[in-house]
Amino acid sequence: MKLTHISRTEITSKTLTQLLQQAQTGDFISLLKLKQRDDSGWWRPHPDGVVVRNGNKLVLNGRVTLLVLERKPNHWEISPQGEVILQYGREIWLGNKSRICLLDERDQFCCRWEPCENGVIVERSHTFQLFLNNKRRIYEGEQEGFAWQWHPKGFVVHLSDHNRFLLNGKTLLYDGEYTSWEGHEKGVIIQRGADLFLNGKEFIYRMSDSDVQWSRHQYGALIQEGDEILLAVAK
Repeated sequence: MKLTHISRTEITSKTLTQLLQQAQTGDFISLLKLKQRDDSGWWRPHPDGVVVRNGNKLVLNGRVTLLVLERKPNHWEISPQGEVILQYGREIWLGNKSRICLLDERDQFCCRWEPCENGVIVERSHTFQLFLNNKRRIYEGEQEGFAWQWHPKGFVVHLSDHNRFLLNGKTLLYDGEYTSWEGHEKGVIIQRGADLFLNGKEFIYRMSDSDVQWSRHQYGALIQEGDEILLAVAK
């Protein structure tokens, strides 16, 4: 398998774009070598690479500070546009600038949310319902085993009764066995054992172990191998 690699000090939006133009599915790019002060278990995909929390800073590719945290958040994510989304108690904020929405009081510690292009998608506690910015209901599930993730065209729902993955609860993306999964712009990334596949068919990457930490990225998947974060390309 081909290794496309440049020094982490050179990774910028421009150089990443250039590498991606040359890369094929199955290639991988070294984005970042984690430092001791980095929170190695607390990184997130970004359109231009990967964001790591370093103390009170969120840093892109080990070089660019995206945001200085004014206080410790309950949770943080990166939006599809590359903006920082923060949760403080019941409040979900766009960076330090403006509040996106207010969670129900019972949901502040146990609900799940993900950024989307128009804010956040919220799954209210003890329901199978999804809400855009905790206001407009966009999906209502009907069964146990309901799981979901954001997708550029809405969201992916996983129905565990038949191992089906449905776009917006309707269009079938994949039906089959899996170890883990993540939504992706071109469908869904399926982990089987230590291997990652786009839509369960096209091979992307073989990890060193099935327990390796990985996450979706709009250009493929991010994988942490030791202290290095790689972008495995899926086109």
